[in-house]
Amino acid sequence: MAITTREAQVLDIIAYNSYQPSNYSKPEAFSDTSSIWSWLITDSASEYVSQIPKASIPGVCSSLVKKGLCFTSPGETRKEDCIGMTREGFNAWQAWANGGGK
Repeated sequence: MAITTREAQVLDIIAYNSYQPSNYSKPEAFSDTSSIWSWLITDSASEYVSQIPKASIPGVCSSLVKKGLCFTSPGETRKEDCIGMTREGFNAWQAWANGGGK
């Protein structure tokens, strides 16, 4: 599945998030990832955090969900909403990060 540069960058931001089990480090396997609070999506070591306008992140995330590359889970309050990569999303990000586009 083709992903846009922005989608790949947002996947990278999710991958390097401080709340991932890899804690700001590159996840080497899908099992190294988990969902994160949506509002903390930019708490990341990704080089793309400063390159993507914050206003565009919700739209890109929505596109990733529609493509089946990310999932969301609602919390009891909006602040508890979460987002994470699906296995397909992790694979797409890993291919991009390992030379497919990065």
